[in-house]
Amino acid sequence: MIKVTENRPDPTLYAFYGDAGVGKTRLVGQVPTIYGKTLYINCLGGLESIINRKELVSDGLLVEAEMDSLLDIQKVLTRDYLDKEGFRAVVLDKYGAQVHQNVLKGLPGAVDTRKVYQDNLYDGLRGLAHLVNLRVPTFLVLGEAYDKNEVGAMWWFPELPGQFQTKFAEYVSILARITVKDIKGPQEGDRQVHIVQLQRAGNNVMARTREPSGKVRAFFEAEDLVLEEVLAAAGVIIDG
Repeated sequence: MIKVTENRPDPTLYAFYGDAGVGKTRLVGQVPTIYGKTLYINCLGGLESIINRKELVSDGLLVEAEMDSLLDIQKVLTRDYLDKEGFRAVVLDKYGAQVHQNVLKGLPGAVDTRKVYQDNLYDGLRGLAHLVNLRVPTFLVLGEAYDKNEVGAMWWFPELPGQFQTKFAEYVSILARITVKDIKGPQEGDRQVHIVQLQRAGNNVMARTREPSGKVRAFFEAEDLVLEEVLAAAGVIIDG
């Protein structure tokens, strides 16, 4: 159970993003061992690197599904359905790729591309609001994109289309970027360290996804990504 605190009221929607291979799916693969029975929706299909996937499935802690429509997710994911099936948490992997597919659908050949785009955008934002209103821990996994500001510094942010990118942070309780750095040293030897940078939690951090990553503090740094430790470092207290 997540303890609601004054600083982070009712935190239910968590988003992790980063480059391929940094450990995002491995991280959210730990959700069932913390919360219990989890619905794992791999947007656009293809499960990847949950190490103990078969064990979790056989124990009834992980139920897999594939969906390629944000509207379908809204129809299926209702609080009544989650309660009936006993789901305690939800994971949506490849969420950014699915948003791209849905927000850009219908644009080729459309008479009024602006209206189609805006309608699709609002559908996506309504989908985010729907996930928040489920009031169960929900984890979104996204890729990352980057850009340069006017002085040539790099900016990293979730890989989301257009206006959806700037609106996205208003809906999430935690927005965090995962990176990996190589450490070389004669005494320690070569190793990799995972770094998680907090970009937004509750109302205490500005709702900006295009924050220069160098100015965003790393709130978790370790060789292994442990979800319970990452959440605790972000201020989410889990007990029982």
